Amino acid sequence: MRTSAKTTAAVLRSCDVVAALDDGEIIAVLPETDSVQATSAAQRVAAELTRRGAHLNQRKWAAGVASPPDGGEDPPTLAITAIERARAH
Repeated sequence: MRTSAKTTAAVLRSCDVVAALDDGEIIAVLPETDSVQATSAAQRVAAELTRRGAHLNQRKWAAGVASPPDGGEDPPTLAITAIERARAH
């Protein structure tokens, strides 16, 4: 999990925040990013994890996107909404 979180952080911008949750999930918060940009970022992360030898097909991989106003206004609410959307896949 630590390697996946570091890889995720390396692919994203310096203003993005990556965190590993207690249950093994990794969350990335991408400020000022719309759903198209977030989807592109998720695809880049998946490609880099695959390139580095992570076996994504053996793990559940899902991306959840939340943007104001429909996903919430404050960072904690946006993060929770994105996690819920990812888990719904």
